[in-house]
Amino acid sequence: MRPLLMLLASLLLASLAYAQSSTYYTVDTNSVNMRSQPRRSANIIAQIPGNTAVTVVGETEGELYAESTIWNSVRVDNLRGYVHSSLLTTEVPEVDLTATPSGAVCPSLRPVCTQLTCAQAYACLEIGYTRLDRDRDGIPCESICTSG
Repeated sequence: MRPLLMLLASLLLASLAYAQSSTYYTVDTNSVNMRSQPRRSANIIAQIPGNTAVTVVGETEGELYAESTIWNSVRVDNLRGYVHSSLLTTEVPEVDLTATPSGAVCPSLRPVCTQLTCAQAYACLEIGYTRLDRDRDGIPCESICTSG
């Protein structure tokens, strides 16, 4: 009888651990900031495009925002940080999670010009990665994208 109880207890603990890690989606907006701590003044680790799947690995109390102090510990693209609970949903978006309004795809949460095609650079710029356009002329990654 005791081995059966131990087996049931271990299955229960395994199922609880599994339930703690689940897929959520960022709300439908341009981007959501992933922060180093559960507060708005903390460093921004990454800007996650709207409607992006993230793995929630925990929940913690943090700074009051949008009438809640609940922040989620999230993982996406091998990065870990905090996103306020009001900016996440369990509802699967009805849009293509990888395409920008132009239909192009930004392949990373940390895009680097040397790792992008010109089309990808424009897609990343379109969803808010303005650092790819250092001189603010609307042309990202000028070493690979030319105006003419």
